[in-house]
Amino acid sequence: MLLIPFIGTAQIDTTKVEDILIDPVEQMPEFEGGQEGLFNFIGKNVEYPQEAKAKGIQGRVFVSFMIRDDGSIDSIKILKGVHELLDNESLRVIRLMPKWHPGMQKGKPVNVYYNLPINFKLDLGERINKYRKNGKKGMEVKNYKSAIFNFTKIIKDYPFDTEALFLRGKSYHLFGENGKALEDLYLAKQFGSKEAEEYLKMIE
Repeated sequence: MLLIPFIGTAQIDTTKVEDILIDPVEQMPEFEGGQEGLFNFIGKNVEYPQEAKAKGIQGRVFVSFMIRDDGSIDSIKILKGVHELLDNESLRVIRLMPKWHPGMQKGKPVNVYYNLPINFKLDLGERINKYRKNGKKGMEVKNYKSAIFNFTKIIKDYPFDTEALFLRGKSYHLFGENGKALEDLYLAKQFGSKEAEEYLKMIE
């Protein structure tokens, strides 16, 4: 697992890089230096937005772009975003990319679409991890009041922590406070939580 350390407690995790072809080609385009070169480029150029760090915003941004037959980057867009701050930073870094070695089809360079996930991850520290552990433990033993208390402690410092929002929303629902549950679950869904989206389908 390759973790590229970043400013302070933030990290960019590029272990999940994968390419998705729109039109299959015989030879995929390649960044100079291969996957390792791509990891290094992202690690050196991504700047975790200070406002996002302060608010505890994290998650994986999926960016789509075309690698043209001359190796240049074009048609950059967000496939799945997390938050405007992280989405904009992802777009900025993709725009900085140098030319790639283009994809090839029947011996000729061709345009290829590429999908790149960039995961923004914060080290939330021992105190936050303790609240998360205690909250999950509360859910396991069906002490939802304790779970809500611990997840609330996390959300107070990191209001965009999607996992804490989802788990607190689920705890509120199981505790019988459906109004508060829906508020948390909709917010978690807004910030990209698939778990919240699925749970909402189940309870709505």
